[in-house]
Amino acid sequence: MRDPLVLLVEDDSDTREMYATVLRCVGYRVLSAANGVAALDAVKDARPDIVVTDLAMPVMDGFGLTRELRADPATRSVPIIAVTGQGVPSTPRMALDAGCCSLYLKPFAPDALIDAVRSLLDACPRACSPARAGNLCPAESALQ
Repeated sequence: MRDPLVLLVEDDSDTREMYATVLRCVGYRVLSAANGVAALDAVKDARPDIVVTDLAMPVMDGFGLTRELRADPATRSVPIIAVTGQGVPSTPRMALDAGCCSLYLKPFAPDALIDAVRSLLDACPRACSPARAGNLCPAESALQ
């Protein structure tokens, strides 16, 4: 069985590299993108098991990326974790409305990222079987 693939979307290169290193150290494969458009291009060639995306990015933000992923039958059930440094009160609702499963405010401990990825992967198995095709992950459905 292969290690899960995390699509990591973050515009700040230092933060992106730090998150990628943490995830690789615990056994995840990581595919990185600097914005939502680059992430959508990456999804065409790779099938991530989970997405971790910043919300505030140039070109296409994490809200737009999440809506695009949810609109595509091939990626609609992939769990999405949003991260942001913006503590605006409306951000959590906006992230959930876009289709994110959870939201974390930066900065956070590396263990929090590992735990978030691990728990969503356990709760939201990939929709690779016909029985799961087209369904949202259970954690996401509970948030809507």
